[in-house]
Amino acid sequence: TVIATVPGDSSAYFLVCAHGDADSGGPGADDNASGVSGVLEIARTLGALVRSRVVARPKFTIQFVIWGTEIHSTEHYVKERANDLEQILGVLNIDEIGTGATRDCLYFESNDIGHNERLLRTLERVGEEYAGRTGFWTESTTNPSQGGTDSYVFFPNYLRHLKVPEVEIPSVTIYTGAWNELKRMQQTDG
Repeated sequence: TVIATVPGDSSAYFLVCAHGDADSGGPGADDNASGVSGVLEIARTLGALVRSRVVARPKFTIQFVIWGTEIHSTEHYVKERANDLEQILGVLNIDEIGTGATRDCLYFESNDIGHNERLLRTLERVGEEYAGRTGFWTESTTNPSQGGTDSYVFFPNYLRHLKVPEVEIPSVTIYTGAWNELKRMQQTDG
């Protein structure tokens, strides 16, 4: 696991993360070298903008993390910080942003977790603002949890499983294509 930090005015922080290992369903270039490259580019760009003072120092610290393994490394991170989990204000997990093979859409997952709503609404506004513009996806949407990825480790039921304090950490996965074929899913009401 590799961690880099853009310090903010507060020790409370947001995580921007991706798993560095290749999922067994592959291909590794999309799952998840694409997510790793996205996190690295966000960190590089934001760091350069803050250092050059084009952008002010952030109000909250931003921690960029590339997990060594999708679930195990995330679990280890959470266990090491068990007494400080309330410092994590939100998790933006970047996973499979390379293709969008089945639909030209940017997805924000998990809208079935109540305490994700505020973060999801913010991401939804940004997604809709850029949807349809040249060089961007044609649409964006939120969707419910679809299985298991590193962002799920921050959900209360997973924290309970790890026997660490259960805090409500907004945790969203951002992706463009997660399956090699169309999949129907039940949408969360609202």
